[in-house]
Amino acid sequence: MAYFADFSLCSYHQGPFDAGSWRCPLLAIGWLEYPNEFPKGGQLAENVRDRIAFLRFAFSQSYSSYSFRGWHDCSWCRAQGVEAKLGDSHINLLVPDTNRVFIAPGRIDHYVEKHEYLLPTEFLRSLMQCPDPRDASYEKMLRNANGGFPPPLAGEVDPFA
Repeated sequence: MAYFADFSLCSYHQGPFDAGSWRCPLLAIGWLEYPNEFPKGGQLAENVRDRIAFLRFAFSQSYSSYSFRGWHDCSWCRAQGVEAKLGDSHINLLVPDTNRVFIAPGRIDHYVEKHEYLLPTEFLRSLMQCPDPRDASYEKMLRNANGGFPPPLAGEVDPFA
């Protein structure tokens, strides 16, 4: 994984994980790597944990071609002498907001639970309102956030092509 400060433009590989592929800001949330500091004080409510797990599963079902190979090894755990291969960390979440899209690692829940990462309020609100990625309303929200242009996902026309 790579480090991106919260709310910075994400440029992770190409396509939907690269801000250059979007007409709106693609903002990184929760891309934590040792030794970069991050806001702390977070606790993971059960409904938030369940929502992250649900979206991770649904995104992997709808957009399996955007999953990466192998699991991420948490560098914060490694720095503490603990091995932590994060299952399902090969999945990233695209969470639409009003005029921007958040991108978060699929195991963002690990950082909250184990390292007290404080999820940004704006992201948390959008996460809890995010439709099922297998539903047409999800791509509609992505399109709306992207200024009415198709998002750079499989099945959609690339607006920059």
